[in-house]
Amino acid sequence: VKDNDDTYMTISENAAEIQVIGPDGEILKSVRDTSAVDYAFASSDSYVRYVARFADGVVIMSNPFARWDAQKAVCETPYRDFAHPINWLLTLPYNLAVILIGLFLIFAGAKCFGKPFRR
Repeated sequence: VKDNDDTYMTISENAAEIQVIGPDGEILKSVRDTSAVDYAFASSDSYVRYVARFADGVVIMSNPFARWDAQKAVCETPYRDFAHPINWLLTLPYNLAVILIGLFLIFAGAKCFGKPFRR
C-alpha cells in the first residue's frame, strides 16, 4: 500500500500479464509485459489482490489488500474473531476415555513387561 487507497505490486522480472482482481473475481485492471502495476481503490472496492502470470506458466498470487475504516466498531471490519464454543457433552467423555485408556496401557504394560524374562 502506497498512500491511502493506492496499492502496487512490483516483481523482479516482467510478467506476461498482471491482473488486479476485486470482489467476485472482477478484473479491475490488467497490464501486459511489465514487472509493476499499481491500482487506486475505487469507492466500491472492499479489497483487491494481484495475479501475475508468466509465459512459462508460473502464476504468482498476492494475498488480498482489504480496506475498511479502522475507526468503526470491530464488528464492522472484514476480520471478525468469532468465539469458538466448546461442546462439553462431547469434550468431557472424550478426555475421560483418553485418561482411562492411558491408565490401562500404563498398568497393563507394567504387568506384561514388569516380570523378568524366564529362560
